[in-house]
Amino acid sequence: MQKRKAAKPYGKNKKAFDSVFSFYRSLSTTTSIPAVNAAAGGKPSRNPAKPTPLDFKADVDRIVNLVVPKKNRVRFYVTYANWTDDQIEIEKLADKILGGIRHSWEQRLGDQFIKRGIHPTQGKGYFWSIR
Repeated sequence: MQKRKAAKPYGKNKKAFDSVFSFYRSLSTTTSIPAVNAAAGGKPSRNPAKPTPLDFKADVDRIVNLVVPKKNRVRFYVTYANWTDDQIEIEKLADKILGGIRHSWEQRLGDQFIKRGIHPTQGKGYFWSIR
């Protein structure tokens, strides 16, 4: 009797990829490093132990650097990081710019987002835990 291979969670990986990059795009204008006026005695951040949006973007970029080859990163970011949240537009653009390899990258990135705890970003996800 042969063992059956476990089916890969293609839908789960794609959902993780889409939700992480949707959140990544929404942070494009709000990511900043907080400044403190030392003379005024202000507080630098809400809780320094919890991750910030800048930490989130850095973690996503680190995983993208592991999965996507260096020669294709600019095309990848142009496709997924700087556009609208309209999934149809993103999918058409990704197919036009990246071709069929995009499916492999989406699957591998989604898998890494799940394994490293970046997905889910809301609820009891990335910003809830202490890093």
